[in-house]
Amino acid sequence: LILSCNMQTHAANGGLRLLGIDVPNKVADGKLRVFVAVERCSEDAPAQVALIVRNKDPKGEVRAGKVVKAVPVDGASVAVGIELPFNENGIHSLQVSVCSADAHGAITDSLFQAEYDNVQCIVESPRAPMPRLDQKDALVLCGVDIPTIVAQGKMQLFVALKRVWHDAPRDVALIVRDKLPNGDRRAAVVYRTLGDDAEPIGMEVPMGEAGVHELTVQ
Repeated sequence: LILSCNMQTHAANGGLRLLGIDVPNKVADGKLRVFVAVERCSEDAPAQVALIVRNKDPKGEVRAGKVVKAVPVDGASVAVGIELPFNENGIHSLQVSVCSADAHGAITDSLFQAEYDNVQCIVESPRAPMPRLDQKDALVLCGVDIPTIVAQGKMQLFVALKRVWHDAPRDVALIVRDKLPNGDRRAAVVYRTLGDDAEPIGMEVPMGEAGVHELTVQ
């Protein structure tokens, strides 16, 4: 039974009723997911149903995937889904087939078929690699932002850290030591618990003494 891709009626064939087909218009994560839902509507319904998806990519190459699932004997509906690689940028054509299958998964008959000629694959630009200024104990220093001139009496500085392994420390301390123009010293510390993504740690310290300061950031 050939169906139009926008057909919403519950078509029946070979003892099964097709309740719906779900095919995306756009795919941006590199994975095509297709779902169908069927239910038993007569005694001669097959023991298993197969979902077959054929994909013609923008270059004209064709590939296919198949999944088989048992049909409940009590008449309950069953959803069948498949996930396929979908990485070629451009417009793809899909053919979705719902077939009967025997107890061993072999195809016995094609029951429903729908074609989709305008499924768009969007390949996102790769992200820039994470900067690595330094690394120690599975903790990567991604960035340091320290001003060279302070005019408001307050210095703000930031560092960015990223955990790259499960045993990397989560609790860290940012320590700033300031040697003043007159030779006096002072220090400040801030504590932070890191998550799994790269994140900044910031600090604001007083800096009201005119002249050249020497900073140590640890």
